[in-house]
Amino acid sequence: MKSRILALAILVLSGLSVMGQNYGTGEDSLKCLENLSLFNEFYKQQNYTNAYTAWTKTLGLCPASSKNLYIKGAGMVNALIKAEKDPAKKQGLIDTLLWSYDLRIENYGEEGYVLGRKSAELLKYKSNEPQLAFDAASKSLELRGNQTEAGVLQTYYFALNLLVKAGEKEPSMMLQEFPRVMEIIKVNKQGKYAQYYEMVEKPIQDLFAPYATCEALVELYQGKFEATPNDTNLQKEIMKFFEMRDCTGEALFMNVAKAYDKVNPSAKSKFNIGVGLYKESKYGEAINYLEESVSLSNVQEDKAITYKYLCYAALQAKRYSSVKSYALKWLAIEPNTGEAYKLIGDAYFYGSRSCGENSCEQAYGYIAAISKYYKAKSLDADLTSACDKMIGQAQANYPKKEECFFLGLTDGQEVKVGCWINETVQLKTRP
Repeated sequence: MKSRILALAILVLSGLSVMGQNYGTGEDSLKCLENLSLFNEFYKQQNYTNAYTAWTKTLGLCPASSKNLYIKGAGMVNALIKAEKDPAKKQGLIDTLLWSYDLRIENYGEEGYVLGRKSAELLKYKSNEPQLAFDAASKSLELRGNQTEAGVLQTYYFALNLLVKAGEKEPSMMLQEFPRVMEIIKVNKQGKYAQYYEMVEKPIQDLFAPYATCEALVELYQGKFEATPNDTNLQKEIMKFFEMRDCTGEALFMNVAKAYDKVNPSAKSKFNIGVGLYKESKYGEAINYLEESVSLSNVQEDKAITYKYLCYAALQAKRYSSVKSYALKWLAIEPNTGEAYKLIGDAYFYGSRSCGENSCEQAYGYIAAISKYYKAKSLDADLTSACDKMIGQAQANYPKKEECFFLGLTDGQEVKVGCWINETVQLKTRP
């Protein structure tokens, strides 16, 4: 095979000219072509050990002979690194791989693109020195802007996170750099390589989340919203991250949600506003928005969580009959929800005195509440303590024996709980 390759090299030297390739001069050019040809042959055979030897010789003799030398070489060396068991040899392969990226820039330019690729290798193989990966990715980002590859964005943000954890960068940088990275992702999510940007979006968001306290989010987004209050993309971004960090009680979130709802009313926007108002203890207003949300929604799971908030808002607003109504609608979607039964029990407990014509009848709701509490804790053990506490309070509020006796009623007798409670219970009294 070597004689055939040598003959080919002589043929090239004797008359063929290949644009953009530099094989050197004299004897070096012959050796260059010989090793380049050997590399290509061994590479095709996936004989990476011999291909690597020819590859390193070619890089030393004629580094501008072929861009494919670097493209193919990176994949080949990564495969060799993965297979190598000897730590010293593995490190030697890593160093050669990183050197090849510098050599490629020197001979073929494309500094921003190549540095981006190198940054990923640095993060992979030198994660204990994250500054190296960060610097390479940062330079790539500076040179490429919105053309920065998805993997480079991920490398940049991951390396920054490592530096923050090591105390070498301020945590605020994770907040400051996040919008910049996300903007590039947003720009490219409609392009040719959208799938790759979509793949890195969530891991980057997951890294961002722990740094995004409510206070930090307000500081980050307040000025942006004030500068462009009608930017719906910004509004959606703000709402998404405030929801992610449970910061929906912030005034900024409410202002953004209302601005978005004016232009794009939806079940989601109505829900966001309703929850925000609930957290502000504006229960009547919250109910209005939440009812609009549930009427607009076609997603059963979303309706269920909305009914949950409606129950709590109505309970706080002392609209006890509404609590029962919302809870029953919630149970129609999720029949085995203990929390819904507990809320009905709470509505009966707190609303008992609103039903009945006398003190005996007005205590029936406490009896009805107990069965709901038992049902609730049978479905959800986590509710046991809270339900047991309410059961004790309900029993303490049973009607007095003498109050019911004068009405001709005794323990164990079936009685009808009036008005919106509308239940039949067995009478239980206290001395």
